[in-house]
Amino acid sequence: MHRKTDPAIEWLSQLVAPLSPEEFLSKQAASLLAKSGQSEPPFNPQKALPPTVKRVEFAKLSRDGMLIPVQGGFIIKINSLKPLVRQNFTCAHEIGHTFFYDVTGERPWRPYKSMSTYWGEEGLCHAFARELLMPTEFVERDLEEHKNRDLEFILTLANKYKVSVEVAARRLMLDLSEYDKTVLIFAETGGKGKNTDRSIWWYHGKTLRRYLRKDEDAIFRQVLSVISDQPSKEILKATAKLWPSEATLQWYESRPDSRFMFLLSFCR
Repeated sequence: MHRKTDPAIEWLSQLVAPLSPEEFLSKQAASLLAKSGQSEPPFNPQKALPPTVKRVEFAKLSRDGMLIPVQGGFIIKINSLKPLVRQNFTCAHEIGHTFFYDVTGERPWRPYKSMSTYWGEEGLCHAFARELLMPTEFVERDLEEHKNRDLEFILTLANKYKVSVEVAARRLMLDLSEYDKTVLIFAETGGKGKNTDRSIWWYHGKTLRRYLRKDEDAIFRQVLSVISDQPSKEILKATAKLWPSEATLQWYESRPDSRFMFLLSFCR
């Protein structure tokens, strides 16, 4: 949920009313894909550029990418050192930022003082990128064909749409409200192969956002404690067997960034 004080959100809200910014950006993603002629995954964001984007350039950057306003539109720059799935997401994300500019003049500009926060413009651009790379219409077909909501399904979709496992998981859980009884936990390896508290974060499925039962919260806290100690696969397997009738624990390690993703699903 974005903060109402974000002027970028307030400006876009006024511009696209009566649609919400979320609805507007979702429609823009669908329109760009339709105009690009792409009808099957994976979807290439470089083939779905809006008219305002003059070109996409690749270079060695200190960050994933950037959007540069120029005369007559934008140039998107992407880090050439990043994996393809990261480059595609960055390209789609930067396309999302173009909708937060006034493009009626000779050069795009922001008609407000920009003080966007992650939960504001950045969050909406993340959601736009997920919609562009994993369109709702196509993912809903996948959901109809596959009934199991487990780690394997997330990995399958990540491979099919050529996105990271994290993007696929967030698309299913946060955007489409699947995995509603699951806690999605991420952990990044810290210095010298150790995790710190700051390197662990999580999202609750739709059902669990209301509340966690006492026994579920105890299991959740136990899993967090185990994860924080950088456990071995053997320890994780042993942990997953502690509550066979109450919850399941699955995990995936993403290399080369050594990011771990855990699915803690409760058997309600």
